Amino acid sequence: MLTFTYPWLLWGLAGLALPVLAHMVHRHTTKRLSFPSLRFIRISQIPRKGRSWPTDLLLLLLRLLLLAAAIICVAGPRWLPQDAIPSVNGEETIVFIDNSSSMGGWGIPAEVSDSLLKVIQEEEGGLGAITFSDKTLPGEEGFAFLKGYDPTKTRQFKGNPQKAINEAISLFSPEGASQKLIIISDFQSSDWQLASAQLDSLGIALKLIPVGQKRGGNISILGVRTSPAADEKIRIWVQLANQTGEEQNLKVKLEAGSDEWIKEIALKPDQNGQAQFLLPRDEYFKAKASIGEDVYAPDNVYHFWLMAPPARKVEFFLTPNGDKIGEEEAFFLRTAIISATANEWQKYLVTHHSFKENEDAPDREAVFIPGFGKHLKKDDLSLILDHAMSGGKVVVTPGSSPAEMLSILRENKFLEADYRGLKESSGRGMQPYRLAGLPESNPLGRLFAGDAGKDLYLSQVHKFVALRPRGEIRTILSLEDGDPLLLQRPLGKGSLFLFTTRFHGTWSDLPLRNSFLPLVREILTGFGEQKDSKWPRISVGDTLTGNGTEDFKGNEPGLFQWNDQLVAVNTPHEESIPDVLDVELISESLGAVGSLSSKGTPISHEENKGTPLGPWFALLAMGLFLAESFWVRPRDRHSNED
Repeated sequence: MLTFTYPWLLWGLAGLALPVLAHMVHRHTTKRLSFPSLRFIRISQIPRKGRSWPTDLLLLLLRLLLLAAAIICVAGPRWLPQDAIPSVNGEETIVFIDNSSSMGGWGIPAEVSDSLLKVIQEEEGGLGAITFSDKTLPGEEGFAFLKGYDPTKTRQFKGNPQKAINEAISLFSPEGASQKLIIISDFQSSDWQLASAQLDSLGIALKLIPVGQKRGGNISILGVRTSPAADEKIRIWVQLANQTGEEQNLKVKLEAGSDEWIKEIALKPDQNGQAQFLLPRDEYFKAKASIGEDVYAPDNVYHFWLMAPPARKVEFFLTPNGDKIGEEEAFFLRTAIISATANEWQKYLVTHHSFKENEDAPDREAVFIPGFGKHLKKDDLSLILDHAMSGGKVVVTPGSSPAEMLSILRENKFLEADYRGLKESSGRGMQPYRLAGLPESNPLGRLFAGDAGKDLYLSQVHKFVALRPRGEIRTILSLEDGDPLLLQRPLGKGSLFLFTTRFHGTWSDLPLRNSFLPLVREILTGFGEQKDSKWPRISVGDTLTGNGTEDFKGNEPGLFQWNDQLVAVNTPHEESIPDVLDVELISESLGAVGSLSSKGTPISHEENKGTPLGPWFALLAMGLFLAESFWVRPRDRHSNED
């Protein structure tokens, strides 16, 4: 659809009729006059070169096209997509209906119906519609959608108001005399706290219609944990939240296979708790935890697969000559691994097999090499590299010869770094080296934030290998003087982790700190590596990406099989929070001029006004001008004389 920024300038096109009228008025027939004195002069045979009437008419048409192109260029032509909302009586109105999961509880659907009916009655057609889950609907299609909208059919996912507002802005046309955005929502805090826009500067009026503001509390299931127990039992914790401000006595039902169990639990006001079940280990597959109905039903059921994941393997590759420091390092690491996973169903198996002897090599997730050195053969190094490239992790500590270690790492394309010597603090009256603070951008920043990091920063390092990393190497931990303590090098789908100190008392007291356990756990399970999980748990609206297969989209709660994975999909717990934001705060956030939040994207109304065509009309006018100039250029005239 062709629109104009300054449509009133198009009246200038009417002026194109003036040259045509002038041409018609001034047309006249030439009178011939006879001069007696010239009667003996022979009629000239010189050909007359002039323009015929059709040629003059084409020149006139060319000049009119030139003027028309110039006028249209100045008027600001733009091409709008067909889904732009039409104006009615110079007004454009878009209704944005929140259909996230929280809109299905607390009696909100009835309020939405009443509010929407009033909007339809007050607005004179020309309504566009937009929701979180459905595509934007302009014009008559949007109006029909609003008239038939069923507020009870909400989608059980977390809303994204910022995206919906950006799409709504893009529907408005640039020449709309009056533009209005109507939002019907509960303004649930988890959804709307980061929403922001510059509607005032865009000339868009805002009308907020809050619903469900006088809601009560809520009781919800936050999740389920499982772990092995003694005597072939399975321990299950159903995690609950009481947000009612009153003590609640609940009956929690657990269904697994064809069996079911019920546990009673009392929850204090505004407190979390958990119901514990002890089940015999059996061939249970599909499982579900539930509580009684309340004001918000979607979070009263939690789906999960009750299956023991396969054992995950961690391998230690020790020096063959019985390195005492390496054996002590392996002891500390093994203890940390087992402790880190003791309360989980997934249990790590620790082996001492060599790479060639290990038949379970494809199953191992991490390889620890305390005292990395020349005892590693070329075939071993090749297998280690393949392990990392396929998604595994390799954790290395220095051997007896750090320079030799770096040489091997460089030659086998594990790591690039410059060796700067071995630094020691012991025996010189020097203070031990301390760890530097972690910035927010650090992958361990959240793990060791606040009080959790105090123990880590008390760690003492007495000896370490000073390195200067090169290339795509990330410093995870560093000392106060800037020297790295833990480096990470991405290798294919996996990573190499290099500690510049050893887990031994002569090098550091790091393995004796309480922070050592979560550090080892994070290396095994974190740092952004995407490990294929056989039993992922996702929220409605999330997507799992397949490797060469179609992606899985969690459209509704339940248990599903996708490729070789068993997927559990549940309502996002953020939608269970009864807290709502003040309408005035929302209005200020959407109407105030200023930059968007860090998670938003800047909005430019000019970018949403369609594709500008002014430059093309300017080029057209330039081309017509050049053509007209060529047409009327002076031409040589030749005369023949007797």
